[in-house]
Amino acid sequence: MSTSTSSKKQDRKADGAGRKLSTLPPSDAATRKSSLELTAPESLAVRRPSIDNRKMSIVDSIPGRSTLIITSAHTQRPNVKYENTFKTEPDKKARSDHLRDCIKELFEKELDEKTYNKEECSSMSKSLADRLKQRVKMLGFSRYKIITVVCIGQREEFNPSVAFTSRCMWSAQFDTFSQHVYKNTSLYALGLVYAMYAE
Repeated sequence: MSTSTSSKKQDRKADGAGRKLSTLPPSDAATRKSSLELTAPESLAVRRPSIDNRKMSIVDSIPGRSTLIITSAHTQRPNVKYENTFKTEPDKKARSDHLRDCIKELFEKELDEKTYNKEECSSMSKSLADRLKQRVKMLGFSRYKIITVVCIGQREEFNPSVAFTSRCMWSAQFDTFSQHVYKNTSLYALGLVYAMYAE
C-alpha cells in the first residue's frame, strides 16, 4: 500500500519548469496526439468557412506539437476598373440590308448543291448560325448584341406552309433585324439576324 502511494506522489512532483508531469500512460498520450493532429484542421474549417479555399499542410516542428501552415490557393489578379462611357447611341448603326447580304452570301455559298438529310441538316443549321454570327460581327457594329437563327427544312411536292414568329422588347431607334429565305430543288433555309444595341 505504501509503495503505490509513493509512486503517485513522484508522478505528481513538478519538473524543472514548475509544471506537473502527465500521469497518462504512453499509449494514451500517443492516441491523444494523433487525435489532436486530425481534428485541428477540421475545427479550424468549422470556425472559418473560407479556409476551404486555401491550402493546408501540417508540419511536425516539435515532438508532440504541430504547426499549421496556410497558403492562398488563388493567385492575386490586378483589380481593373473601367469608367462609364455615357454613350446612349452607337458609333455605327446596324443596317438591315447589310445583315441580309451576309445571310444571302453564306447560304448561296454553302447550300448551293446540298440535298436534304435530316441528321446532316440538323448539325449544319447550328454551324451556319455560328458562322453567320461571325460574319455579322466582322461588319464592325460595336456594342451590339447579335442573335442568329438558321432553320433548314425539306421541300415537299405539296409545299406545306411554315411560319416563324418572334417577339421581344427593343429600341426602334437603334435595334434592327433582317431575314432571308434560300431555296433549291431539295431544301429551303431561313436565316434570321437580330442586332440589339447594348448601352
